Amino acid sequence: MSDQEMTDKERAEASRKNLQGADFSGKDLSGADLRRGNLANASLSRADLTESRLNYANLSGANLSKAQLSFANLSEAQLSEANLSGADLKEADLSYATLTQADLTATKMDGTNLSAADLRNSISLSCQQIESAIIDKKTKFPDYLQVTWTYVGQYGATFHCKLRPPKQAEKKKANFHDSKLYQQG
Repeated sequence: MSDQEMTDKERAEASRKNLQGADFSGKDLSGADLRRGNLANASLSRADLTESRLNYANLSGANLSKAQLSFANLSEAQLSEANLSGADLKEADLSYATLTQADLTATKMDGTNLSAADLRNSISLSCQQIESAIIDKKTKFPDYLQVTWTYVGQYGATFHCKLRPPKQAEKKKANFHDSKLYQQG
């Protein structure tokens, strides 16, 4: 099969180990197996990645804006500084994923598994998104959100999410910085 006869999905799967900076904007990659792939800084804007396997993939700095990621497996994926604005993550698995400094503006998270995900310093994450997702006590949130667990039991858990007043978020950051200095001194 020549390179011209290969579909975008087949091309992506064949070279998944190094797709750094690749442009798959608007392409159909649904069901693609890109596990452990290097897609750092790749352009996947408006791409269809429904049911794709992206677990353990490096998607740092990738543009996934308005991408279709429903039912995708992104567990333990590296999504630091990724642009996920307007993406659809319905029932996607992002357990143990790293989303530090990821842009989550208007990202759909209905049933998204964020168990043990690192969302610290993420941009525009809302309580509405958190409340529609699946989280646990290991999920790490940005300083501007306060999640309070109201019940944790054998059959589930409930929590309350609210925006932290700006002064509290800054104070928490300052206290963390001060305690770090104290430990070093």
